[in-house]
Amino acid sequence: MTANASSAGNKSGRGTTMLWVVAIAVIALLVGLIGRNQSDGSPYDPFSISENGTQAMMRILERAGADVDIRKGIPSADDDIALILVDRYQSGDADLVDQYFESQLAIREWVDEGGTLVVADPSSSFLPGELSGNGIPGFQCDIAALAEIDELDPDIDATPLQVSANRQFCFGDGGTALVVKADSGEGTIVYTGTRDHWENEFIGLADHGALAVALLAPTNDTNLVVLTGPTNIADPIRSLTDLIPSGVRWGIALASLGFVLYALGRVPRHGRPVQEPQLVEIAGSELVLATGHMLEQSRTFVDSAETLKAQVSRDLARALHMPVNAARDQVVAQVAARAGQQPGQVERLLSPGGVNSEDDLAALAADLDQLKRAVLGPALNP
Repeated sequence: MTANASSAGNKSGRGTTMLWVVAIAVIALLVGLIGRNQSDGSPYDPFSISENGTQAMMRILERAGADVDIRKGIPSADDDIALILVDRYQSGDADLVDQYFESQLAIREWVDEGGTLVVADPSSSFLPGELSGNGIPGFQCDIAALAEIDELDPDIDATPLQVSANRQFCFGDGGTALVVKADSGEGTIVYTGTRDHWENEFIGLADHGALAVALLAPTNDTNLVVLTGPTNIADPIRSLTDLIPSGVRWGIALASLGFVLYALGRVPRHGRPVQEPQLVEIAGSELVLATGHMLEQSRTFVDSAETLKAQVSRDLARALHMPVNAARDQVVAQVAARAGQQPGQVERLLSPGGVNSEDDLAALAADLDQLKRAVLGPALNP
């Protein structure tokens, strides 16, 4: 019986170890996926903290002294610089063309009256020229404010613009440039051939942060507005959970998974009881009741009955000073003589079989208890 318990314990230990190995592998895989795919908000979203968001740049501009405002609509008379990271002032819907055109016209009028519009979207309708090629065409620069900026990450996608006469440029070769400055009325339109260098992932590389400050916060009191589209664009419906960063949501999910795995590892698993010799003799009725309760959980009446019979046979053999492995007919003869019963009746109780239901098992337990009392007498009682 002790060997069986040890074997069962070893199997349980191996099963628990395998469970934790699988759990650690699953959690490591999820962490890897989270690290690669974490995203909150759309690309270039000034509120987003994900790799392709631009919230870090907004914080840099605020520390440089700029008053940053993020809103829909058009710039106001108090705004010095307007930034378009994603041009949402154009639409292929014929029913909305007029409304979008009104917003475009209002922005152009604001520029003509002296505003500065910085366009970072290469597909924007506000471009002051034609696109040409890709990459950084050169490092010539005749824009004084950018003269000290001479390093950009060459691996970031960039789309240069053609440089026409009377236009200043930077990061170019005279024919095309990454930054082009064009006058428009009393104001200025500045095109930057890439916006990827302003993403959270890349803003800290090379001179990307310095370029943002030079273009968008040239003075300590610059009023900067980041335009996110016309006012007639409906905001997506967001629930409370949408406001929780994805990293926090994944953290809660992983913590919940860890709790479930821990609970599974600690929960008791009811199986076939392993019988052990009783170090302290207890009343037979209590032993039968306790064993019956344990075996009842398995719902196997035949196995339960055989275990009860085997236990009672060993107890009776030990009480009659017989070997525990004595033949059943010898045990039956001694028990029948001691209890004053017919050998056939004792044989029926101790022989295999005869139990097919829960009622049969209960009746057998009661008969075995009476048999032990008849053999052991008052010694059975505590």
